[in-house]
Amino acid sequence: MSNKSMNTHLVSSLKSCFFLAAMVSLPGLSQAQSTVRWEAYNDYRPSDLTHPNASGYDLRINDDGGPLKDFKTGLDLKASVVVVVEGDGTPDDFGANSNVNAGSPADKLFKGIVDIGNSGLPGIRANLNTKLILFFKGLDPTKRYNFRGTVSRGGGYNDRWSVFTITGADSFVAAHEDGSVNKNIFTKATFDKGTLGPNQVALNSGDNKAGSLVGWNNIEPGADGEFAIEAQQYTGPAPFGNPSAAPYGYGFDAIYLAEIESTGSLKITENPANQSVPAGKSATLKVVATSPQTITYQWQKAAPGSTAFSDIASATQASYTTPALAVADHGSKFRVNLTSGSSKATSGEATINVDGSIPTVTGATGSINFNSVYVTFSEPMKLDQLANKANYSASGGLTINSAIALDATTARLFTSKQTSGTRYTLTINNVEDLAGNPVAANTTRSFAGFTVQPGVVGLEVWNNIGGAAVADLRNNARYPNEPDVDYVTTTLDSFLVIPATPDKNTYGGRFRAWLTPEETADYEFFVRSDGGSELRLSTDDKFDLLDDPNALPTAADTSAGDTFQEPGLDESASLPVRLEKGKKYALQAIWKESNGADYLQVAWRKVGNATPADQLQPIPSKFLSYYGPSAAPQVEPKITKVSFQGGKVVVEWTGAALQSSDDLKTWKDEAGAASPFSVTPAGTKFYRAKS
Repeated sequence: MSNKSMNTHLVSSLKSCFFLAAMVSLPGLSQAQSTVRWEAYNDYRPSDLTHPNASGYDLRINDDGGPLKDFKTGLDLKASVVVVVEGDGTPDDFGANSNVNAGSPADKLFKGIVDIGNSGLPGIRANLNTKLILFFKGLDPTKRYNFRGTVSRGGGYNDRWSVFTITGADSFVAAHEDGSVNKNIFTKATFDKGTLGPNQVALNSGDNKAGSLVGWNNIEPGADGEFAIEAQQYTGPAPFGNPSAAPYGYGFDAIYLAEIESTGSLKITENPANQSVPAGKSATLKVVATSPQTITYQWQKAAPGSTAFSDIASATQASYTTPALAVADHGSKFRVNLTSGSSKATSGEATINVDGSIPTVTGATGSINFNSVYVTFSEPMKLDQLANKANYSASGGLTINSAIALDATTARLFTSKQTSGTRYTLTINNVEDLAGNPVAANTTRSFAGFTVQPGVVGLEVWNNIGGAAVADLRNNARYPNEPDVDYVTTTLDSFLVIPATPDKNTYGGRFRAWLTPEETADYEFFVRSDGGSELRLSTDDKFDLLDDPNALPTAADTSAGDTFQEPGLDESASLPVRLEKGKKYALQAIWKESNGADYLQVAWRKVGNATPADQLQPIPSKFLSYYGPSAAPQVEPKITKVSFQGGKVVVEWTGAALQSSDDLKTWKDEAGAASPFSVTPAGTKFYRAKS
């Protein structure tokens, strides 16, 4: 894999963005089958984009709220929502949040009605025992209710989780929807390491641009016509991030409530769940229901893209196992009709996603600190398997000490000390994509301990550290030895790895490189950043003293948003520094990001150069060097193995590219192909590898 391709994967990890994949969701709003009597929406911070038939209560402090509106008529309902706050502090009123991704569950529900992206959302803090409770009152105990809620801070804060608890209801069915590929919403059933009860769900409220929804269906209010949903900061284990390290989580900024007809004494307590399965495997669906009388069942199926359901012969039990599924079944929907005495009910719909693609390992590379290997995959994988060190082994006596998932396609393996220039072989097993397709057994990738390379800058990032001053990073216990990412880029410009949009927040970064001038002269150095930043330049090639807190920086910037400034205006431009031709100087630049746009840039100018400071560009790569990946040795191109797995032909090969042909005359590269390469059999196809 090229350095550029590998860096692209790591950029995605830095931005906390996730690659596109089929949406994984639990039973959701569109799956409710009962007759809807009315629907109501509330926008926490309404704007011109908020529908006039949605209420606009700031649901944050005691007694906030009021009557809900019938969305169809715009008239007030008897039903209302009222806030009660418990704990030692009032929820924060934060001003920054982001819209959810187009096509996500939250977008489909709230678009054109609630402006999720308008600034404003409530903050909840575990250290103050803050509990933000939404009481729904004035409900009809003979009816049932469906609820949805979401919040999207959008700042890539993987540590900021919230737990939502439904209370006061006599019965309910979990109907949460996960729009992510990395399980950014979970229950005890979907992530058993979490510290949740059966009436709770945890959401990564610090980002959630994936638009996941908290939801419950068929809520039976208490005899008093009430139920409540509580929001608190979640600090327990999560599929990713470190919730216990976060300062707070967030409450809802968009909610939905619908009143539906009751199904009497026949109550569905668990709907069939959406599933992703490998091609050639079956799926088992189940419904859980209670009734004082005997319940009969009839499962139904709708073909992909269709809304017409038809009965499945002999599918008359509480559970149903499909035949072996093919890719053509992808998107099929299933539901079950229940009858008990005179009562009838229809379950929520479950969508079956069928994945016929065999995942591949697209690359492995070392790190600037010689203690990590970054492994990238061709599609989103199961996070627990990505982070299982037992699924990886290395040659040359290198030990895999631990593993973490940076995102759904990237694992970081912590290793014993790598030797510069030594090549290692990494072997990967038992890592599956979201549907359960595993990478080919004993998949291998080669990587080498980094060596000094021209045109390279070392990059380290520490996530989830508050504050905007360089001292906030330097005083953190994880600095400097425990960065969340350590890799390389090409120059002293953070825009290359962390674009300003979407922004990444609450982190610190460090560049390191050797600077080698081509001319002996006096040079001025310039830094610009969004938060605090500083540049330090050694008099030799040693980095040892560059983190001395008592040493003065060569240049420092504390003014967000400025261009490069001329010397003398502030400390962001240095005094002239004498540098010698051909001599290597250790250079370190640190920046600290709190909120908003993200960047650090470092430029230089020879004294006497007339270029205005605000027109300078970051120092060109040709003057910089650091530890980086060396080119892999050329491997003889050949087909090494052909096998048949899961209905696919799997081709294993070595070389620079895999080519295919229909006639042995015209050959074309299989774009993006990595070994092993899988393809669905169709006619006759020839393959060859090339150097």
